[in-house]
Amino acid sequence: TVSTGFRRRGAGYLSLLTFVVAITGAAGIYRFEMDAPGGPGFADYGSALWWTAMLLTTMGSDYWPRTTEGRGLCLLLALYAFAIFGYVTAAICMPVCLHCGL
Repeated sequence: TVSTGFRRRGAGYLSLLTFVVAITGAAGIYRFEMDAPGGPGFADYGSALWWTAMLLTTMGSDYWPRTTEGRGLCLLLALYAFAIFGYVTAAICMPVCLHCGL
């Protein structure tokens, strides 16, 4: 089943890692964009955490970083999100592929 596939592939560890990436990513983007040209990018840490969550779920956001450091962090967060999306897709599909003999 799908739940067995996730357990076997370490979904708990992945969830914890994603939580840590989101918390630290939000802190980083909040700090990097604090000195952005034209004023701070985020009003508070909560807004930065929301932005990070939207980026990690590949939903996107209306705000894009204005500093070089913020853009670099945005790139790393987006790459992490795409990798996790591939992992989740593979974990869901693997039991089906094994059952069908693919």
